[in-house]
Amino acid sequence: MHVPAPIVAVPWQGETEPCGEGQRDAAWRPRPAHWNEVLEVFKEVAVHATTSADLNEILTVIGSRLCHLLGVKRCSVYLRRDDGKFQGAAGWSATEGDIGDKIRILVSGIEGDRFTQDIVESRSAVLVVNAQQDPRTIHKTMVRWRVRDMLGVPLVFAGEVIGIIYVDNEQDPHVYDPVQIEVAELFGSLAALVVQQAVLHNRLRAQAIQLTRQKRTLEHLTNVHEQLVRAVLEGADLNRAVQMLSGLLNRPVVLYNPRFDVMAWAAPPGMAMQSAPVIPERVLKMPSVAAVINELNADRPSAIVPPTLAVGLGSRHLLCVLMTEGRPAGYLGVVEIGRAITDLDTKIAEQGAVVMALQVLSERRQIEAEGQAREDFLSDLLRGTRDEEQLMRRAPQFGIDLRSPYVLVRFCYADGQPATPRTARRAVLARALGRGLGMPEPPVIGVPGSDIALVRLTGGSEPAALRRVRRRLEALLRELSAKFKIEKVLVSSVCRRVGDFPLAHREIRELEELTTAFNWSRGLLFADDLGLFRLIVNSNRLKEAVRFATDFVRPLARYDESTGGQLVETLRAYVQAEGQVRGAAELLGVHENTIRYRLAKMREVGSLDPHRMDMLLTARLAFQILDFASGGPLGQASGPAVPAAGSQVV
Repeated sequence: MHVPAPIVAVPWQGETEPCGEGQRDAAWRPRPAHWNEVLEVFKEVAVHATTSADLNEILTVIGSRLCHLLGVKRCSVYLRRDDGKFQGAAGWSATEGDIGDKIRILVSGIEGDRFTQDIVESRSAVLVVNAQQDPRTIHKTMVRWRVRDMLGVPLVFAGEVIGIIYVDNEQDPHVYDPVQIEVAELFGSLAALVVQQAVLHNRLRAQAIQLTRQKRTLEHLTNVHEQLVRAVLEGADLNRAVQMLSGLLNRPVVLYNPRFDVMAWAAPPGMAMQSAPVIPERVLKMPSVAAVINELNADRPSAIVPPTLAVGLGSRHLLCVLMTEGRPAGYLGVVEIGRAITDLDTKIAEQGAVVMALQVLSERRQIEAEGQAREDFLSDLLRGTRDEEQLMRRAPQFGIDLRSPYVLVRFCYADGQPATPRTARRAVLARALGRGLGMPEPPVIGVPGSDIALVRLTGGSEPAALRRVRRRLEALLRELSAKFKIEKVLVSSVCRRVGDFPLAHREIRELEELTTAFNWSRGLLFADDLGLFRLIVNSNRLKEAVRFATDFVRPLARYDESTGGQLVETLRAYVQAEGQVRGAAELLGVHENTIRYRLAKMREVGSLDPHRMDMLLTARLAFQILDFASGGPLGQASGPAVPAAGSQVV
C-alpha cells in the first residue's frame, strides 16, 4: 500500500447518530449506505469539481467523501502514470486532515505489490484483511502506516483503470460488508468521470499556460533578435554586439575565435571586471569538456561548461557555437553570475550567436573582397598590365607608396603546397615581417607554390634598410621554415619606380628556376648576391656555365691534389680581396710573400695571370658559378671543394 495527498476535509452530511463525548467509536461504525446517499455525495463532488481548478483539491474531496460513505478514517488517491505505475496524488485523514504531501512522494504498482495488480486486472474493488500479514501487500509500508484492513477502489474510465483510491481505518478494525464494497465501486465509477475531466482540464490549463509562456518568450526573443540585427545593420561591430548582448542578459559575455582566443568581451555596468572571465585553457583541454565542444553544431548550438574549481573555473559558462558555412567560426560564452542560467537566457544567447555568426561571415566576406582587390592590384603591378598613372593612383588604398623603394621577397615552399591555409599563412608572414621591421604589415600575394611580399625599404640609406631586411628574413626562416616548409627565400633587386616591379618579378622567377636547376636550397638569397652571375640567370646556358667554371680552375685543382698546394684557395682569397696581396694574406693568415709565390705558380701551372683585370673578373664569375652549383656560400674565401674533373653538376 502507498498512501494519499493533500486536500480540504469535508464533513459527512449523511444521516448519522449524534456523536458526543464517549460516542466517537459508535459514530464510525459501518452504517447502511443508500444509493441516494451515494448520488447526493457525488453531486457535491461534481459541484466542487466545477468550482475548483485544483486537481489535488478535487482528488482530496473525492477521497474524503468516500471515507465518510464507508465510515473509515483515511484515504489516499493515486493516478496512473505513462509507465503503468500509480503516482500518489492526494490524501486525507480524519485525525490529520490533508496528508497529500506525504502521499505525493509514494508510488504503487511497483514490483511485489500484488494488491494493486489485482485491482488493475479485475477492475473492481479488492479487500485486504490484516494487511500487515497479507502476502499481496508491501508489508513494510503497511507497518509504517499502521494499516489493519484496506479496501482498494479502482477509478475505471473507458475500461481502463485511471486511478485507485485506497481507504483504511488505520489500526482499528473495520468490516467492509458487500453493500459497502458495492457503494465504493459505484462511487469510484462515478468519481472516475470527474477525475478524468479534471485531469483533462488540468492538462489543457497547463498547456494554455505553457503556450502563453512560450508566446511571451517568443515575443521577447523576437525583440532581442530585432535589436541585435538592427544594431548590426546600422554598422555595429562585434564589440558593440557583445556589449548589447551582455546588457540584455545582465551577465558577462565573451566572444572567442575558433581557437578560443578572446575577440571581444563585455560585462554589465554594475560588474567591475578587470579582464575577460574566460574559460581556462586547462578546462578546455579536459576530455569531457572537449567532447562537449566538439559536439556543438547547428542542431546542438549550446552547452553548459560546469564549474571546476580545481582548474580555476568558479562559475558555470553557457557556451554557444557560431556556425558559418557548416563549421564553427567562434564561440560565445555567457558567465553564470548571480541567478542561475535559465532556458530564456540560453535562447537569447543562441539568438545572439546566430547574429554574431552572420556578422563574422559578413566581415570575412568583406576581408576576402578587399584581399581579392589587393591581389588584383598587386598582380597588375608585378605584371605591368596597367599604366603607371593608374597604378600610382590606386596604390594608396592598399597601403602601398610607389614613391618609396621596395624589394620583392619570394617565399618558396618545399612541396609547393603547404598544409596551412594560404590566407592564414600569408597573414602570419605579413605580421612577422611587419613586426620584425617595425613597419605596417606588407602586402602578400600568392603565386603557384610561393608567396610574394612587397617589402618597403624605410629608415636611412638603402644599404642599411637592405641589411635590416636580411636580418629579419634570416630570423623569419629560423622561426617559420619548419611550420610552413619554407625551402628558400629569394629577394629581388630594389624597385625604385613602377616600371621596376615587372622586371623584379621576372628576376626572382628566373632566380627560382635557376636555384631549382642547381638544387640550391640554402635558405636566403638576394639577387644582388650573384654579382656578374646575374648575367647567367638570363642566359639559360647553365651547363655551359658550369663546364666553363670547372675548366677554368681545373689546372689549379689538379696541382693542389698532386702536391697538397693551396692555389685554388689562394686565388679565391685574392679575388675576394679585390686583387690586393695584403688582403689575401690576411684572409688566409699567411705571409704576403707566400701569396706572391702562389700567384707566380698559377701563371706557371694554369697559364693564369692574376694581375690582369679580365682574369680577376673571370675568376670571380667562375667561383660564383661553382659555389652556386655546390650549394655553398657565394664568393667566400673558405668555399667548398671544386668539382672534380668529369663530374656533372647539372
